[in-house]
Parts: sequence; structure tokens; C-alpha cells
Amino acid sequence: MSRSLFVYWKVDAAAAPAAIAQAQAAQAGLRAQWPGLEARLWRRDDTAPQVTVMETYAAAGGIEAADQVLIEAALAQALAGLGSGARHVEVFRPA
Repeated sequence: MSRSLFVYWKVDAAAAPAAIAQAQAAQAGLRAQWPGLEARLWRRDDTAPQVTVMETYAAAGGIEAADQVLIEAALAQALAGLGSGARHVEVFRPA
């Protein structure tokens, strides 16, 4: 099954540039560790005092549940304390 991960979190607008740079570095590390992993970073287009950031992860054959656990663990370590509140992870499949 072709599964993709979507992870979103919030960060104060003043801290957003540093947080985004840290998330980009973490994604670069994941791409090096999992060849073929597509990792992208999105920022909600708004002017709220907090910025919503969305990470997306996909692969040609999908992301298996076992790889999802490893990816989430690597991200939790690399992005510990980043943002305000919890990171929300959702898994989607093509309709």
C-alpha cells in the first residue's frame, strides 16, 4: 500500500526561521538514511502569531509501518523541543 506521512506542528513566528532550518536539516538526514524518501517542508501562508509547519514524507513504494516508526523516532530525536505543543502525525493513502 502506498502510504505517505503528514506531520504538522506550530511554532512562534519569531522562532520559525530557526525551527524551519532545523527541520530541513533533519529531513536531509532522513533522505540520506532512506534513499528514495521524498521529504518536503511546508509553511501555512498566514500571519498568525504562530506558524503552522507541515512535513511530508513519501516514497515510490509507500512508507511501510515499520519505516514509519523509524522515521518518527529519528524526527523526535532531531526535533526535540521544536515548536509549541505536540507534533501531529497522520498517514494517508491514495483514494
